[in-house]
Amino acid sequence: MSYHWIATLLLLANLQVGHAAYYADGVMADVIAVRQAGWTAGDLPAEAPPGVTCFVATPDCSEIGDVISVWHHSGGWERCWITDCCCRINGDCDRMRKRHILVEVDYHTARRWGVLRYGPTSIVVAVARQRRPAP
Repeated sequence: MSYHWIATLLLLANLQVGHAAYYADGVMADVIAVRQAGWTAGDLPAEAPPGVTCFVATPDCSEIGDVISVWHHSGGWERCWITDCCCRINGDCDRMRKRHILVEVDYHTARRWGVLRYGPTSIVVAVARQRRPAP
């Protein structure tokens, strides 16, 4: 029996199960371009981290630029780059929390997952965050 998966789980500080929503076509690309241009407080580097297969928004703006692992039944675990966060002013964060939406994925990922016709409470995901080093 391989214990590799146990070691991987031990490295994870946070594993959550909830739901995903998705952005409209082109919206995440626009957000990334604006953040890479340095026009917002949450800047992004010009290149995505290695191995990233999707882009996500989370409720926590301090996570912008981090990489998380997201599981969906159609493709297993994927490395996702956090490129956006919800807007607290217009109530997006409250809506995400009430619906247990952990991430919003880019349109192309939603299409690849085959979930474009589903509402956010129908798209079940697991999200794993690695522990950040202590300061």
